[in-house]
Amino acid sequence: MVGVTREQKPCLVMVNATSRVAEVLPVAQMLRADLALSDVAMVAVLDARFGRTPDLMPPVDAILAKPG
Repeated sequence: MVGVTREQKPCLVMVNATSRVAEVLPVAQMLRADLALSDVAMVAVLDARFGRTPDLMPPVDAILAKPG
């Protein structure tokens, strides 16, 4: 994922944290650890059905909830 993201040179990365929140954190940490990507904004998207926001900060800059 880091290699593909680096090739694309994005200014924003959105990760779908809805189904497997536990898997999002390591991926986000890998992206953030890459010096070429360390300044890229990163947003996690969750379903509104989550009772509480998972602890994804840092490395995620923002968490958005999809309408239920």
